[in-house]
Amino acid sequence: MLTEYERNLFGEPYADIEGRLRTDTSLSRALDTLTERYGDERLAVTDLARAAGLSATVLRDRFRRLAGITPRQFIVRYRINKSLRMLYLRQNSVSEIAQRVGFSNVSGLEKCFRSAFGESPGAIRRSLKADSTKEKPQIPRKSVDLE
Repeated sequence: MLTEYERNLFGEPYADIEGRLRTDTSLSRALDTLTERYGDERLAVTDLARAAGLSATVLRDRFRRLAGITPRQFIVRYRINKSLRMLYLRQNSVSEIAQRVGFSNVSGLEKCFRSAFGESPGAIRRSLKADSTKEKPQIPRKSVDLE
């Protein structure tokens, strides 16, 4: 079920997008920075551009070409994807997860979840728990506009 949420976020499996981004050495460096620092709420597109050795404009253009979204959208979706995995593992509260993945507060995470999935992180945690017991709830399909 995590894969279905991931597809809803990115339009395809994350691994496919990452694979395309990794074909570009500069974007691979930007992705490494995101992977290392996604929990830092101050992480900005300019940090990724600096790591990539590109201007923010060139970074945005390359991201759009290879990932279909802007670097800012990618950062937010990456954080949501990390949150989904933490919700599934059920090791942290929603508030702790929000802080660990770089949201300044839980309401920011909740807003992004509602925008992406039409549900709160708590409701999705319950859906993921139901999935682990073999129930198959439907994932709401929403238009994702996370900027």
